[in-house]
Amino acid sequence: MAKRWIALILTLLLLLPLLQLAAAEDTEPPETAAAGEPAPEDTEEPEPPEPVVTGLEAFQVDELAALPFTDVPKSSYYFRAVSVFYTLGLVSGTSATRFSPKNSLKAAQCISLAVLVRARYEGAAPDMTSLPGESWYAPYLRQAAQWDLLLPGVSPTAPVTRRQALSLLWRALPQETLEPIRDCWRIPGLYPTDPQYQQIMTLYRAGVVSGSDAYGTLNGDSTVTRAQFICMLASLVKSVPRSTAPFRLKTGVEAFEAAGAPTDLPFTDVGPDKYYAPGLGKLYNMSLFAGTSPTTFSPHKNIVLKHAVALTVRIYEIYHGKSDCFGMSSMNDVIAQARKYGMIPGNWTDFSKDATRAQVAHLLYKALPASELKVLRNMSKLPDAATAAPFGTEVLALYRAGILTGKDDKGNFCGDKPVTRAEFSAMAAALVMPELRRKPDLIKVRQAAEKAIKNYSGEWSVYVCDITSGEKFSINNKRMWSASVVKLYVMAAVMDALEKGTLQNNSTIQQELKQMITVSSNAAWHSLAARLAGGDYVSGMRAVTRWCDAHGYPDSGRRVESSFFHTTSVEDCGLFLERVLDGTNVSPAASAQMLSLLKAQTRTSKIPAGVPSGVVTANKTGEISVAENDACIVFAPFGTYVIVVLTDHGSIANIRSLSTVIYNALRDLIG
Repeated sequence: MAKRWIALILTLLLLLPLLQLAAAEDTEPPETAAAGEPAPEDTEEPEPPEPVVTGLEAFQVDELAALPFTDVPKSSYYFRAVSVFYTLGLVSGTSATRFSPKNSLKAAQCISLAVLVRARYEGAAPDMTSLPGESWYAPYLRQAAQWDLLLPGVSPTAPVTRRQALSLLWRALPQETLEPIRDCWRIPGLYPTDPQYQQIMTLYRAGVVSGSDAYGTLNGDSTVTRAQFICMLASLVKSVPRSTAPFRLKTGVEAFEAAGAPTDLPFTDVGPDKYYAPGLGKLYNMSLFAGTSPTTFSPHKNIVLKHAVALTVRIYEIYHGKSDCFGMSSMNDVIAQARKYGMIPGNWTDFSKDATRAQVAHLLYKALPASELKVLRNMSKLPDAATAAPFGTEVLALYRAGILTGKDDKGNFCGDKPVTRAEFSAMAAALVMPELRRKPDLIKVRQAAEKAIKNYSGEWSVYVCDITSGEKFSINNKRMWSASVVKLYVMAAVMDALEKGTLQNNSTIQQELKQMITVSSNAAWHSLAARLAGGDYVSGMRAVTRWCDAHGYPDSGRRVESSFFHTTSVEDCGLFLERVLDGTNVSPAASAQMLSLLKAQTRTSKIPAGVPSGVVTANKTGEISVAENDACIVFAPFGTYVIVVLTDHGSIANIRSLSTVIYNALRDLIG
């Protein structure tokens, strides 16, 4: 039975083609081609190609590919950007599993990425095949040259700076893709004279870049990393949202960013050796001071009052984080804003005339808070106070701050005289750049001291520091016999041990400290030194020497075994006393105690005896058969100063005389 069914099935299979042919013959025949016409081809019509997506839409992805890179965590700021560009096939890793986000980007890599982005934006497919013997990036550079995407002067293998990368970003896409979406007035580290200023500002305002902090700091000379550049590109093509967050404006003197400002000038009439050139260079590059033409500054022309107002009102706004005058083209509007800020007296009406020195001083004083006018010179009156009226108090404050120094070598103010553009630039630069303020020049004090020493017998070493200004000098600084001046370092080492707990405090130690300093007790000195080393004086003094080495007194505490004397230097002693005054000697509390002990000194026949009666001093003397020494803080009416005198076979009388010479010279200079 089964064999019969198999035979039947085989018969039907053999008949099937015939049945199909019969069915075809039963259908209506197709239309035939006209005589002489070719018969139509029996083929399917091809499907149209997928349309090429161009513009910013070409960078949008619906689903991100999984990243193979183990060094791109999901929590990183660059994860989304790297994922998008990896999905689009625009970036790869430095290996199969590493992206190396912190590696610096080389110029060839940077340019190649820009080329790929431009090609995708335009829907182009340039030939990127390297010719025999060429580097992998050669075809990219050829295409970059056509699209103005090269970095002139930068080697393909050199790292790219942030400023260079931003310049390339600005050129990567058409300008219509960089519409501004936020206000941006000042970027720290970016100056209006920068050749890429407008390019970089455009990127900031478009939200493509935001700098390294809340202020938008550029850090333009730092190298850009792979992660940073991919994030910039992703923001450029809007694969990640552009930032609309506003920038904070820096305030205070820091807002001027003067320390990093360029000093280059385009003016042919300003030599680099001119006293005002460095400050003018910074003001110019911060767009605070311009020339009378692109290449001329006209330093000897007088400053016009309206121009002085314009500069000082900009200083006021930058300091206070304002931008009301930014971009104002009308001088009347600027003057009105200055009146609003209270910078201009009501009786000032003619702003087209030359500004007087008194008017300029008033504007400078009003530009910054009085708290920014740190006293560098403790002078109490002006040589020609009458010429400063009605702004005498303001002028004096500017003198004391080292912003004004007078019109002549006597320091006369000459308030009714005009101010040259060079003079005004120097004043304005000193106002916003404290490092340019004129500190008292101690050269005359030094000359007076040197003249006096020439008449003294023995060898002399001298140190003077004006605490207010920080100006100082030393004469013949070298290791000298310290005598009892070494007790300064013993005192500090003991106080350090007390604070660290290696020495237990008690009333005996406190009494010994007092006796060692105020009456120069040797017994107290030896006892305290021994306490530092378990009862051994010699080991204790070695501990004092180690303390000196550790705290920046390389010439001090050393014992010359052959003589049993110790050494120090005037610069070591001066630094020690300066640290006592600023509270950094061991600690604020220890410094305060040291100062109290030094003020209680009973041996005052040397430096203290050379200053007027009633002037407070704090000193430590020292004397041995071959040396007379003294180290002293003098709290003079015109300002505090430190004076240290070490001698080899000098005399008490001459130390006292030298003290008087230095006191008088400082008083004449800064009083």
